[in-house]
Amino acid sequence: MKSRLFKFLTAALLGTLMALSACGGDGFTADVEIWYPEDEGRIDTIPPEDVVEETTRDEGGTPDIPEKHLYEIILLHDLAAPLDVRVNTSFPIIAKVIDYGMNQPAGDLMVHAEITNINDAVNGNPANGDAFIENPNLLTNSTDGIARIGFNAGTLEGVIYEVTVSIPEFPDVASKTILMRVFDIPCGCLRTSMSYDGTIEMLRDIEVYILPEQYRCNSLSATREVPEAAIIASRTASSMYSGITFDCLPGEKRYTIFTKAGGTNSTCVAATGCYEGMYISPNVCQDLELDLYSTVLNPAGAYDSIDHFDFRNMVKQCAGGETSIMTCVAGGTDIGKTVCCALQEMIKFFETPGTTIMEGIRDIVKLWVGAIIVDTVYNLIGNIIADWITGWLRNSSPDWLQDFFDIGEDMMGTITNLELVSDLLIKKLNNDQTVQGTHYWYGMHLYWKFGCDPDAPDYDQCGLIDLNLAEYIDDPAFPLNFLEGKFTAAISDFDKMYLNQHEIKLNYGKLVLYVINEVVIAGLTKNSPEGPAHSMLELVFRWIDCAGFAAGTLGDILEAIGIGSQQDLEQACRTTLTGLFGFVEAFLNALALDTTLSLTGSARMMDKDCDLMVDQIINGVYTGYIQGDTSQALVTGDFEATRK
Repeated sequence: MKSRLFKFLTAALLGTLMALSACGGDGFTADVEIWYPEDEGRIDTIPPEDVVEETTRDEGGTPDIPEKHLYEIILLHDLAAPLDVRVNTSFPIIAKVIDYGMNQPAGDLMVHAEITNINDAVNGNPANGDAFIENPNLLTNSTDGIARIGFNAGTLEGVIYEVTVSIPEFPDVASKTILMRVFDIPCGCLRTSMSYDGTIEMLRDIEVYILPEQYRCNSLSATREVPEAAIIASRTASSMYSGITFDCLPGEKRYTIFTKAGGTNSTCVAATGCYEGMYISPNVCQDLELDLYSTVLNPAGAYDSIDHFDFRNMVKQCAGGETSIMTCVAGGTDIGKTVCCALQEMIKFFETPGTTIMEGIRDIVKLWVGAIIVDTVYNLIGNIIADWITGWLRNSSPDWLQDFFDIGEDMMGTITNLELVSDLLIKKLNNDQTVQGTHYWYGMHLYWKFGCDPDAPDYDQCGLIDLNLAEYIDDPAFPLNFLEGKFTAAISDFDKMYLNQHEIKLNYGKLVLYVINEVVIAGLTKNSPEGPAHSMLELVFRWIDCAGFAAGTLGDILEAIGIGSQQDLEQACRTTLTGLFGFVEAFLNALALDTTLSLTGSARMMDKDCDLMVDQIINGVYTGYIQGDTSQALVTGDFEATRK
């Protein structure tokens, strides 16, 4: 009670004295000095979430009001990009600390600064540096909460330092970082784009290198590694559509820009580009379009080559639908069409020999009797007899004869899809990116699958007959000018080879006839008592009995209706066989006269060790046609080659 009364009286007395002084009591006038305390921070602070209320008592035991603090470090710089600092200079990093709990700057508060990371300024890789913090521990100013941290740039240029500022006394306060980029001169920016005359989509993983200007374009190539120590900067673009930006290159210098691009089908360098003397201006972002050019693979050399030619479409197309031996003969002037017709008849003969024989007899008898009567009779019994002949030849004739038709049918499939082996010689690359090539065919592979087990592991090679054509050079029946084919090819898009249209004197019909006569027929009849046969005509009279055939059902029918005799039928049979197989031989031989194979093609070159020398030619495709007098027919094929 006394304490309260004492305080009240003291306050009243002090108020009265101040009023009298202000009003000039007793004639005395005094100036009143108002003192504004400085905006000083507090050191003993705790963030609000961690505040613990403390109670202190004065002599009278009255508690103090607890204080709350929330600190934040603010770096008074643009942190969007590294700050540029010249070598051998000092730069002040300005850090301000705010006390949001007291709503004022935090003065007399210890901040700590240190370099926490060092990277190369261009590529971003870890690096070494000699910069340092001049005053790593510093109190904030008591009035504005600011600490000026001295960053000494050191002597090494092209380095980025990460400086971290924290408050050691309060580790829960978030630290702040700033990037300091040290250069001797300010840096410039370079934006690169790319152009390519070839197929843009085929380029990938495009490396762009920034090199010192002393590296000239003529010293850089696809097969040489770029010196690691010389690379100032490098970037990778995934495709030609991706631009690359070098954010900071030392300005007021010239550089060489070198580019390597990979291909979609190769691990080797498919294209390169180079630009010398690129000047980088400080504080400017410049644009540069890099022209890329295909790396030139060198295909010159000797190769082992395998070629396939598929003539099945040609035979069907140029023969012109349903045929018979007489319609082939009547084809007349177009040798190419006539040969196709004969080949089709050969294929049909091996598949259904009875039909071929009966059609031949029918067409010859028409010359004597007339088409209407013969067609009427043929429509009644022709197919029946044809089926009987086919059945007998394929199923009831002597074993060697049945084998002949089985192998012959397979043989026709083989010769309409030839597999040839050759030496391929390609000359040196010309300045216009073309090469001259020549196939020297020396071998042919025939596959007779008769008797092979399809389930056997060696089925693919079963029945292989490897014909070395050099062994047949002395045989006048062999088509000599089949042995060589010349072409010109253009090289493009790094690994593409395009064969220009060229002609090959491919004596296809003569080659087929040679294989049938000297390989198939001679091989099948080599143990015959009469000795080996060498032509279809010679063979046919060994196994077709025209006399017995005429004495059969058809001869009886012809005599019964009075349009012929058995003798006439026998002679017709012999004439038909002679005409059929004699004409076939003539047709096939005639093909060598004026029929050529015209081809275009394409392929892909492979460089396995990236030395720019072609090791393999793969995915080769032929497209062409056999050109006759008045018609042409499609031929397709493929090829591949391996360097010797």
